[in-house]
This record gives sequence, C-alpha cells and structure tokens, in this order.
Amino acid sequence: MSIRARWARVWKASPGRLGVAAAGLVALALIFGVTGVATVRRRAAVVTEVATVSGPLNTRAQTVYRALSDADATAAIAFLAGGTEPADLRQRYLDDIARASSALSEAQRDADGEAAPLLDEIARELPVYTGLVETARAYNRQGVPLGGAYLREASAHLRDVLLPAAQRVYEVSRSRLQDGQREASVFPWVLLLLGLALIAALAGTQVWLTRRTHRLLSPPLLVATAAALISCLAVTGAVSRSASFVDAGRQEGSADAQLLAEARVTALQVRADEALMLVARGDGGAFEQHLTEAFGVSSGLLDRAGRESEDRQDITEAQQAAANWMLQHQTVRDLDAEGRYEDAVRLATGPEPTGQIAVFARWETEIDQALGAAQGRFDERARAARGTLRWADVSVILLTVLTLAGVGAGMARRIGEYR
Repeated sequence: MSIRARWARVWKASPGRLGVAAAGLVALALIFGVTGVATVRRRAAVVTEVATVSGPLNTRAQTVYRALSDADATAAIAFLAGGTEPADLRQRYLDDIARASSALSEAQRDADGEAAPLLDEIARELPVYTGLVETARAYNRQGVPLGGAYLREASAHLRDVLLPAAQRVYEVSRSRLQDGQREASVFPWVLLLLGLALIAALAGTQVWLTRRTHRLLSPPLLVATAAALISCLAVTGAVSRSASFVDAGRQEGSADAQLLAEARVTALQVRADEALMLVARGDGGAFEQHLTEAFGVSSGLLDRAGRESEDRQDITEAQQAAANWMLQHQTVRDLDAEGRYEDAVRLATGPEPTGQIAVFARWETEIDQALGAAQGRFDERARAARGTLRWADVSVILLTVLTLAGVGAGMARRIGEYR
C-alpha cells in the first residue's frame, strides 16, 4: 500500500483525524512556546545591552569629549592669568584630564569595532596634549612669550586630533545605541500572530469535536485554550511594554541628552576661543570666527532642545545666560581692540560675579541640570524596560507546558473512546 493510500485510510478514520489534530496542536503550541521564549530572551538581551553597554558607552564618549573641551578652555583661561595660574583653574584642568582618562579607560573596556582603535588613538595622543600644556605653563611662569605658541599648539592638537577622534567615538556609540533602541522598540507581530493561530486552532478543534461527538467541551482543552490565551497576552504584553519604555527612553532621554551634550560642548569651545583670542594678542581673528560659529551652533541646539525637551525652564535660563555671556564678550573684544588688553583679560578671567567666568558657569550649570535630568529619564525607562521582561520567559515555558498537557489529556480522552 502506498504512503498516500495509508494516509487516506488514517484520515478517514476518526481516531486518525483526532491524532492528526492533536499532533498539529502540539506542534503549534511548541512553535509558539519556543518563539515566545526566544523573543523574550533576545529582547531582554537587547534591552540589557542598551541599558548597561551602549547607553553607558555613549555617555562615556560624551564625557571624554566634554572633559577634553573643558580642559582646553580652562588651560587657556588659566594661561591668561600670567605667571602662576589660579589654583582653582589649575585644579579644574587636572580634574578634566582625570575625568577624560577615567571615562576613556571605561569606554575601552566596552568598545569594539571602529570605536576601539579611535579610543586607543586618544589614549596615545592625550599625553602629547598635556605635555604641550605643561611646556606652555613653564614658559608662562618665566614670562617667556613662547608659552603662547605652545598653548596654541596644544589647543590645535586637541582640536585636530583628539576631539575629532572623540567625536567619531561618540557618533559610533550613538549609532550603536540607536540601533539597539530601534530593535528593542519593534512590536512582536510574529509572536502575536502565532499566539492567535494557536488559540484559534484550539477553539476550532473544540468546536469540531463538539459537533462531531455531540459532547460538551473538554475541560482539559479549555484549560489548554486558557493557558494559550494567557501566555499570548502575557508575553506580547511584556514585550510591547518593554518596547514602549525603550521608545520613551529614546524620545524623552537619550535624544534630549544628545542635543544638550552637543550644546554644552560647543559652549565650551566658545569659552576656549575667547581665551585663545586674547592669548593671540591681536592675532586672534580665526578664534573669533570660530567662536561666532560655535555660539550659533550651541544656540541652535538649545533652541531645538527647548522645543523638544521636558526641561524647558533650565534650557530657557541657559539661553539667557548664553545671551549675557555673548554681550559681555562683545565688551571683551572691544576692550582688546581699543588697546585695553589688561581690562579685557580681567573681564574674561576675573572672579567678579558679573565676569565671564561666573556668567559662563551659570550657562554651563543650567545645561548640566537639563542634561542630568534627561540622562535620568533614560536610565529610569531602561530599568523599567528590563523589569517588564523579568520572568516573562519562565511564564511562557510554564504556560506552554500547561497548554501541551491540556491538549494531550483532552485529545487522548477522545481518541480513547474509539478503542
């Protein structure tokens, strides 16, 4: 007898049809269970990577760039003081270098691909920059004009080598973070369709059995259907809730943090350009041009953040402080152009509450507060996303086992009636 004939004979007999139906339900339940567990574990891995690897890596890349930019600005302002620079500025510079080095070593631990060699390059070139700054300080303490040339060389090395590499690391880490967020934000359509197919198959089988055997619905099959329904709702609900938290973390956290971090960095460039313009003593046209461009970029980023972020009050105050700083910069530039160099330096570096250092501190503080709030929202949403997936895979396994047990018990009872 051919295989086709044997199959036709089995299909014509009621026990054969019941056996095929049972096998189909078992297979569909297994497929749904395996897919559910795989989906939950994959999604949990992606969310964990976003929360503990790509997110922190992105933050560390920001820290490296920001600390180096601040070190550049602080070194230039300290140089303007002449002789032995103020202790607070010296300490701030040293703290910036330490912060950049610490963030760099932590980033090297998690980085791979294109980011790894860039971080290695920063680690190699950072001592070159600090060496040039120390040489400039030594000449400055001795009153030798050559110190200004070394400081400009140090700043050029940082801006031409270190900052571009740090910027590229930031872009790579941001792309990695965004890729993870996109993957973690996808709704589990395949899983939902498999769950609905399983529920429909279980319901259809029970209706078919009721009509064929003229019996009431089978309790084990009802249990299997309920378990499948709960499993489908639970797993798709957990994954979709996790996706919504990740998406909220992107919109309310990392996207805002990106704008504010870039605004802060360009603000630091503005601050450094003013100091380097004064260090150049009449030959700072290039620094003034870069200052104007960087201020425009920073202002544009703050405008955009003000429209999109929840921290509008901090951003509004940062914008006001930035406007005040720029107004005083015009005064600094005018004093320098009039030959009143000492007065220009005093306004740019003096400790007075209305001086440029104090005004910039308010500008920087408001951005930092908004940036910290945005980063906090990202971390909170990431924790929530991870929490929704906790034990979801175990729930799928237990409910799938219950579904299989219900199918086995219910179908075996009906098949047994023909023996």
